[in-house]
Amino acid sequence: MKYHLDRRIVLNAEPEHKSLYNWSLHELDADGKKVGRDQIPWHFSLYFTATEISVNNTVEIARDLLDKSNDVATIRTKQSIRAKLESGHPNDARSYRRTSYSMFGTERVISDFELVILKTDDLDAQPSCTAWGNVSNTFELDFRDETTSDSVTFYLHLSPEIFAKHAGQIAAGGVDEAILRVSGVNGFYSEWSPAVSTTDVKVLTDDEEQRIEEPSDCKIVPTRLGEVAEADFICAEWLSLRGSLLSQRTIGRMMSQRALFRLSLTLRASSMCLANNHWRCCPHFGSLPGQSRSCSC
Repeated sequence: MKYHLDRRIVLNAEPEHKSLYNWSLHELDADGKKVGRDQIPWHFSLYFTATEISVNNTVEIARDLLDKSNDVATIRTKQSIRAKLESGHPNDARSYRRTSYSMFGTERVISDFELVILKTDDLDAQPSCTAWGNVSNTFELDFRDETTSDSVTFYLHLSPEIFAKHAGQIAAGGVDEAILRVSGVNGFYSEWSPAVSTTDVKVLTDDEEQRIEEPSDCKIVPTRLGEVAEADFICAEWLSLRGSLLSQRTIGRMMSQRALFRLSLTLRASSMCLANNHWRCCPHFGSLPGQSRSCSC
C-alpha cells in the first residue's frame, strides 16, 4: 500500500509566537522548506451541508454450513442514516467564505465528506460524535491497482428513540435541507486567528503514515481524528405559510422534536426567495441558533 503524502509534518515545541500558542505543526516540502503557516488545533464551529441523504436498511442472513445438526439461520437487521456532505453552510453563498480542507502532508483539497448516523444498542448510552479520516492511497486488489481518495467521515451515535424520529422524517421525504455543525474536532488544525471562522483546515488522521517529526524528549501529543466535542444535525422542512399562521399542533411538534445532544429537528416557517437566494422568514420560527434569518427582499 502506498500513501500519497508529499510533505513532512513537523512539531514545533518552541513557536515564534509563544504568547499565542505553546506548540504548533507545520509542513516541509521535498527541499526542507516550510510550507504555509503554523497550524494549531481548531476548536470553533465548522459547517457541512448534505447533498444526498438516505435511510438504509440491511438484512444479514447467516447459517453455519459446517454444523449439520443446526439448520437454523441467524437473521440480523441494521438501520443507518447516511449523508454525503459538502463543506459550508447554505448561507455561505459566496465561495470565499467556505472552508477548504486538506490532509497534513498534502495540498489536495478534500471533497469526500460523509455523515453516518447509527443507533446505539444500549438504551442508557449517551449520544456521541466521532470523526474518522482516510489519506489517499493506492493498493492492489485482485491484481489491479485501486486508489482511494482523501476523505473524512463523521459518526453520530443516537438513542433508538431519537434515531427513529429522524429516520422517519427522512424516509417520508420530509427533509428539504440538512446541516451538520461540529466544533472541537480532534485532528482539525488551522492557523492562529482572532476570528472564530477559518478558510483552511488541515486534517491529521489516526493513521501512523501521517508521521510527525518531534523534538527529542517531547511530551506533546498532537490530537488526531477521533472525538468531537459538539455536533448539531438539523433536518429542515420548508413550510409555505401563504399568509396563514402556524397551528398550535405544528408549533407543539416543532418544540417537542428538538432532540438531545443539541440534535435539532426544525420545521422552518419560511420560504426561499430563489431570485436573491434569501429567506423570507417569520421572525419567531426557523432560525438556526444564534442566527437571524430575516430577508429584506
